[in-house]
Amino acid sequence: MTSKEAIMIQDKTQKIIESLWQCDFSPLLKHIAEDVTLIDPGRHILIKGREKILALLPQISEDISQSTFRRHTFMIAQNCGNACTIIGQYELDDGRSIRSQSCVCVWESTQDGKLTLKHIGISKPDDIALPEPPAARNITPDRRSPRIVITDQNDCTRFLYPQSILFATSDGRNTIIRCSGDTINARMNITEFIAKSGNGFLPVHRCYVVNVEHIALIKPYCVILSDGSEIPVPVKRYSEIKRRITEMMNSL
Repeated sequence: MTSKEAIMIQDKTQKIIESLWQCDFSPLLKHIAEDVTLIDPGRHILIKGREKILALLPQISEDISQSTFRRHTFMIAQNCGNACTIIGQYELDDGRSIRSQSCVCVWESTQDGKLTLKHIGISKPDDIALPEPPAARNITPDRRSPRIVITDQNDCTRFLYPQSILFATSDGRNTIIRCSGDTINARMNITEFIAKSGNGFLPVHRCYVVNVEHIALIKPYCVILSDGSEIPVPVKRYSEIKRRITEMMNSL
């Protein structure tokens, strides 16, 4: 997608999520694809298909405590080919408590140029005072492991524990590195990141490298990571990638 389309999608994603917490589903229904997938944090289930989501909307609306946005950040995690992933982090204020939540939304441009929402992953809201949820901290960095040294766009040198990295995706000459609780725009291309990342990382797509330790499941044709991120896997390489992931998991 073009940079202009990606920025527009970023704005649409924020509007959709913000409207959801006002029990306004119209922006969501305007853009979701027929085969959309949604991770329901309240029921811990994966819902697939527009019709199933429509059927569950009355129940979902009952679970929602209308809230206003505070301190929200939405950004482009990747923009490659006809797919664009937007990630967001924000606080929700319902007048009684303030909770934090994050989301991952995957958009796709169809052959006729229509922008459709293919996947929505939303974390369970957590009180600000509560510790980090187990899903986000179940992998503790090994302090003895070598760091990955990168330079970000602000010319800051960062020393990253490999275990803290979920995935990396190409962004032109740069690489977007998604970590637990942070996203870094690194001044290196994806090939340079692969060379630095070590044996625990696997290129599953020409634009994506994932940390195998953070893979929760693999399904046609994507992998789902521990934070709900959905990373595409090419159809022609699906069997090979599935085999490689299984082999790497068995060696951990």
